[in-house]
Amino acid sequence: MARRLMLIVVVIVALLAACGIPNSGDVARIPANEVGALDDTLPPTTTTTTTIPETTIEPTTTTQPAITTTSIATEEVNLYFIDSSAILRRYSRPIRRGASSSEVLSALQEGPPVGDIGVGLRTALPTERQAPLKVNEDGSGVATVDLPANFYDPNLMKQEDQGLAIGQIVLTLTEIGGIGQVLFTLAGQPIGVLRGSGDLSQPGQPLPRRDYLNLLESSTPTTTTTTPAVPATTV
Repeated sequence: MARRLMLIVVVIVALLAACGIPNSGDVARIPANEVGALDDTLPPTTTTTTTIPETTIEPTTTTQPAITTTSIATEEVNLYFIDSSAILRRYSRPIRRGASSSEVLSALQEGPPVGDIGVGLRTALPTERQAPLKVNEDGSGVATVDLPANFYDPNLMKQEDQGLAIGQIVLTLTEIGGIGQVLFTLAGQPIGVLRGSGDLSQPGQPLPRRDYLNLLESSTPTTTTTTPAVPATTV
């Protein structure tokens, strides 16, 4: 202990001497065997290593729902539209296989196709939203088409197009298997309609396909601007 105190005194004296070096230039040396004792005065250094536990990241798996597609079988149906020469032209388009006659009429009321294939074609029929057509089949080969009360409204149909409109319906429906004739009613009442020759049929008279074949050939079909009368209803 005394030796350590002596050593400390020597160190302090040496430091003081270093701060003010005498002109003589004499330097006092510390014996080598005493240098090691200086290490005993320094506090030990402790290094602490902290271990961080490893974090395991689980991979995220995203499951995408399976996309399924349903194929709908279709078949070609023949629809009739008016060309620039006032002649009815047949146009084939795909529709759901086994479609009802009502679905075929809906397709007819959609009008001719858009694009090059439909250039020059038009329809005399109002759209389904404007004047929906109803069709009923009784199994005898006769389809009854009920026209809405506003079917002949001049805002929806030109008078000179009345015969062509009926021809569109008859020729289209008689392309469907099992339908050979078409009968017309207006708001539920039997009505006479224009035939291809321009004359008026009897109310409740079924019309065959042949009555409108001339509309496929004649460049100027004969039409009569007659608005069919609805039979009076007795109350």
